[in-house]
This record gives sequence, structure tokens and C-alpha cells, in this order.
Amino acid sequence: MTHRLALFLLALPLTACGTIPLPAQSVNLDLEVPVPPLIEPSSMVLYLETDAFKGQTIPGTITLQRLEMEALYSGAPGERELTVYLRETLPNCPSYQGVYACEDAAGGVQIAKDILVAGVAKRITLNGGKGSILDRVAHTGKGYFGLSLSKGPRTGFTDKLRLNKATAYPAL
Repeated sequence: MTHRLALFLLALPLTACGTIPLPAQSVNLDLEVPVPPLIEPSSMVLYLETDAFKGQTIPGTITLQRLEMEALYSGAPGERELTVYLRETLPNCPSYQGVYACEDAAGGVQIAKDILVAGVAKRITLNGGKGSILDRVAHTGKGYFGLSLSKGPRTGFTDKLRLNKATAYPAL
């Protein structure tokens, strides 16, 4: 009887929270986005032509709360503002050197915004939660990232952005 009472009392705070955090998981997600020299990324959203999730899925009972990744911008010195978008399908925009160059978010949902310093790796957080686009693509295993870089100069042919070392934070 006392064991049941102890379990009941332990369960109360967990159910009051709404979600039960699970251990963080390393995710095989490594993206490199070349910024084509003829495209001004501050006025465009560049979507990768490849599916970032490549069929990797999570069970339906689990929610993806957030995804943290290391972001590294290589280009002109100084700060750049990075905005990350996510779509479930490819956009209907012109394709150029491995990216779709869209004049706006093209139906993508903004999931992160942060400031990067050229040459300095930084952990960024992609926001999820129950029913969010990040949670949906984690269940279907198919999603396309879009990136926009604004503020600051460009070097031209060598500008690129790399996102890797991803960690998923799931919950029940």
C-alpha cells in the first residue's frame, strides 16, 4: 500500500508538468549550405535541395521539444543574423547550385534566429514542441531547412554555412 502511495505522489508532479523529458539524443544531421555568389542571402531564403532528415523518425508517442546544432558561418568577418526555416516539402522557387532561392519564407516556418560571428562555431536552438513543424518532420522523417543570412558584408565565392553536431531533446 505504501509503495502505491509513493508512486502516486511521485506521478503527480510529472503529470502536472505536461511533458516528461527524455535523455538527449545525438542526431546524424550534417548540413552545409553554399551561398551562391549571385544571390544576396539577406533578401532570400535558401532551402537545401536535399531532405535533411533522410527518413530518420521518432515514435509517435514522443515529442521533439527542440533540436540544438552547431552553426558555423564562413565568409566576411563580422556578425551575421541567421534565421532558420523548415518546410515539409520543397518550395516552388528557382534552383541554383544545390539550393532553392526564394524571395521570402515560401511557406516555411521560422524555427530559430540567432547572431553568428564569422569563423566562430555557436550552438543554436531550433524550436519544436508538440504539433510544431519540427515535431511533425521528426515523425515523418522528411523536412527541408531554409536559411537566411542578414546584416554584414559577404566575401562572395567562399560564403557558406555549416550546421552539424545536432542533439535532439525529446519528451513524452
